[in-house]
Amino acid sequence: MCGPISCVGISLIIFIIMIVYAIINTIKYDTRNDFEDFMCNITKVQYPKDIPTNFHDFTNDDFVKCDCGKRCVSDLGICNKIYIMNKNSEEVLLQNRFDSDDSLCTFREFKCKGGEKINNRIAKLYKNIEKMKFYEDKMNNNTLINCYKYNDIYFINNYNYMKEMIIFISLSFTFFITTIITYKFCCSHKG
Repeated sequence: MCGPISCVGISLIIFIIMIVYAIINTIKYDTRNDFEDFMCNITKVQYPKDIPTNFHDFTNDDFVKCDCGKRCVSDLGICNKIYIMNKNSEEVLLQNRFDSDDSLCTFREFKCKGGEKINNRIAKLYKNIEKMKFYEDKMNNNTLINCYKYNDIYFINNYNYMKEMIIFISLSFTFFITTIITYKFCCSHKG
């Protein structure tokens, strides 16, 4: 069958969805040019240093829920916070990226495979402490770091979407060409 409901029609629908996604992310990349970059001083670094041993310790913000696999959620996902002073001398949480929807953590552990095991959480905690020493050293030595601002969002990771978009658009056009070849092959062998 060579018609709009064939595999070619479905391929064209998928291609259109891919192009829309590429356009949306290209717009995101384009807004990167509006980022205000500046040097900032870390005023506070907050992260978990030990595993809570009682119920009241779980109410602090150092831990968040994380996905540890099939039907598994751990309450011991790591939440790291880095604070800086904005231009109004207000302490603000530094986000990881400008498009982050996380207003609690600079770096959050969303997935924690094996997180239901306490030895996994302890090992991750120690690795995280080592990672966060870098930011504590910057804070203690009053060393400036690169920061970025977009609207009223302060963030640390100036993610470049260009490489991602080049790969995605290339794959989209490869998919489109494959769809055309499939269409021609399908219709030429019809009947």
